[in-house]
Amino acid sequence: MKKIFLYSFIIFLCLSALLAIISVLNSGFGRLELKFLATTSAVAIASICALACSQHPWGIAGTILATLSALMIVLGVWLDVSQDIYWRIAAIVSVFAVAFAHAVVLLRIPLTQYQWLKITTGISIFVLALLLAFLFMIEFSNAPNRLLTVISILVALQTVVIPILARLTKKIEKLILVKQEDGTFQSSDGRYFNLTEISKPYNES
Repeated sequence: MKKIFLYSFIIFLCLSALLAIISVLNSGFGRLELKFLATTSAVAIASICALACSQHPWGIAGTILATLSALMIVLGVWLDVSQDIYWRIAAIVSVFAVAFAHAVVLLRIPLTQYQWLKITTGISIFVLALLLAFLFMIEFSNAPNRLLTVISILVALQTVVIPILARLTKKIEKLILVKQEDGTFQSSDGRYFNLTEISKPYNES
C-alpha cells in the first residue's frame, strides 16, 4: 500500500509538470488544462497525505479523508459543481486530511522523554484544523484572526522543535572492547566477542 501511494504521487507529480510545460509552450492555460492540473495536483497531494498516514493506527482516518478529499475535488472540477457549500465541505475534508498526515508524521518521531510535547502538538494541530473548518463555514470577515495566528505560530514552533529534540536526545550506544591474549575481545560488562573485519578505512587502497 505504501508503494502504491508513493508511485501515485510520483506519477501525478510528473503529469502536473508535463501539463504545465505543455501549457507554457502553448502560451497559456485553457479551461481543460486547468482541470487536468487541478486533478493531478489533488491526487498527488492526497497520495502524499495517505503515504504519511500509512502503517499507523491513526492513519486510517487520514487515508480515508485524503481519498475523499481528492475524490470531491476531482468530481467538483470535472462536473463543474458551483454550489458554495460543496467546496466548503471539500476544503474542510482537505484540511483534516492534512492535519492527520501532519500529526502522524510527528507522532512517528522517536521522542520518549517528551511524549507530552507530541501530545500537545497533536492537540494544537487539530485545534488549528477546527479553526480553519470554522473559517470555511462562516464569512472570512468574521474569522478569529488573532487566535488563528497564535495557534498557527504554536503549531509551526512545535513542528520545528520536535525533530530537533529527537536529534539532541538520541541515544548513541557505544561498545568498548579490550583485546585479550587469545585474540578475543572483552566488553566492560564481561562479554566476549570474536571480531571479523568487513571493510577497510577509506584512505586505504
